[in-house]
Amino acid sequence: MSRPGHGILSLTLASLAPPAMPNLIGVPVPPTPILLVEADPEAAAPIEAALAAAGHPVTRVATAADALRAAAGVGLVVIDVLPEGESAVELCRDIRRTPALAAVAVMCVAQSDDVEERIRFLEAGADDVVVRGFDARELEARVDALILRFRRSRRPEALGGLVAERPEQRTIVVFSPKGGVGTTTIATNIAVAAATKTPDRVCLIDLVLQFGQVATHLNLEPRQTIADLVRDEQALSEPELLRTYALRHDSGCHVLAAPLVPDLADGVTAEHVRRLLGTALGTYDRLVVDAGSRLDERVLAALEVASGVVLPISPEIAALKALHAVLEYLNESGADGGPDDLRPQSDLRPGHPPAAGHRERPRGEDRGRAPLRPVPLPQGRERGRAGRSRVARARPRPPR
Repeated sequence: MSRPGHGILSLTLASLAPPAMPNLIGVPVPPTPILLVEADPEAAAPIEAALAAAGHPVTRVATAADALRAAAGVGLVVIDVLPEGESAVELCRDIRRTPALAAVAVMCVAQSDDVEERIRFLEAGADDVVVRGFDARELEARVDALILRFRRSRRPEALGGLVAERPEQRTIVVFSPKGGVGTTTIATNIAVAAATKTPDRVCLIDLVLQFGQVATHLNLEPRQTIADLVRDEQALSEPELLRTYALRHDSGCHVLAAPLVPDLADGVTAEHVRRLLGTALGTYDRLVVDAGSRLDERVLAALEVASGVVLPISPEIAALKALHAVLEYLNESGADGGPDDLRPQSDLRPGHPPAAGHRERPRGEDRGRAPLRPVPLPQGRERGRAGRSRVARARPRPPR
């Protein structure tokens, strides 16, 4: 849904996978945090030993409440015996009812060979069921196979051309120094494309605080907005509470909407933005921020933590001058963690030489970081200088 005269830049980064352990299924499986729900420490010991031997870090909790609190940080929950009065089937069902835990696999341990018990677990949403009395090798093989199946089914391979280096730490900011170029359209397209691959793991944040229209683009009617969120100190610190302020689109994308009244934007500070983004990364794999075209302290706070920045501009002299002015300001301000360079799409491939005309900018070198280097990115078929749409893309690099 790109607008005529403007393009959307596809970002591609190399995927970094953790070292995998040898296993019984013959396919490398990376170490995955596992939560074991087991009220009996003696019964838990052989399960913990088998999973640890397979290279997976294991955390044990005893109750359903503790399990629901800890499940967001793991890749697999193994449910065995709960305290009297609590139900393993109900815990499995509660996990599956929680949108924040959609990416967590669940394995249940049946206490007998009763087919009905296993069916109850499967109907509650369990991804696999193993019967008590299993061999350690069977448990290891089942766990590795389940982890591998879940990773393959939820791998963000081609999110509209966007592949995450580390999904849980990806923050994309869309900003333009000139209004009317479609930052909201671009941000929405990126977020929805990502969410179709990893539902409920992508959050689109409308940082155009006075007149943001992300919710309108997605035909959503927000009851709570960022203005309400920043007044809730607990939600700014706890990822699961923060999720309750987000709207869910049918694509699986979650949205933190801009305030409904422009006056409420003044209540959102740069520190609020930093805390919001930091907490959101604890519950979402990817954040996409529509930063609009107003460069203030709140947008700068988002740029500081961005792992990628998309800067759409129109093919006009005034727009190019505005882009250069923004880049010079960012160089002179020395915003830590901000974007360091601008490169054309061909330069995104590892080891690709700089494009012709790629030049150093003298400003900012005294701050111990590489200056911003603008290079226009042609979109589509070239039709001469006047008819060429350009998108500049900023990518952070470590200080030298």
